[in-house]
Amino acid sequence: MSDTTAAGSNGWHAPVRVLAKVASAGLLALVGAIAVGEGLPNPASLTRTEAAQFLLFGGVCAGMALGWKRERLGGAISLASLAGFYGVEIAVNGKLPGGWVFPVLALPGVLFLLAGRSGRRTAADERE
Repeated sequence: MSDTTAAGSNGWHAPVRVLAKVASAGLLALVGAIAVGEGLPNPASLTRTEAAQFLLFGGVCAGMALGWKRERLGGAISLASLAGFYGVEIAVNGKLPGGWVFPVLALPGVLFLLAGRSGRRTAADERE
């Protein structure tokens, strides 16, 4: 890889990485605020479908948090969990969930995958 290619990939890598972290931090803060304000559901009262979706949503959040250190892995876990959530919703209700928040939840995962895909990581990146 030439120096020009490496410099070019770093030109967009840093802003994408920062945007992924900002988006994930904002969404995790929103989820945390809702959890504190509304409280977490009683696991014994959840149906199987609700329990599956609750766990998959936890995977989305865990992927966003993991993406701060392991971009590709965190992004993949977040997006796979969101796809699973969508799959359960389609299987049970025959349609995608409504609202703006579900598509927005995919944003950090996509950005973490893009940030993790760019070029090689330096030794300083590995120590983070």
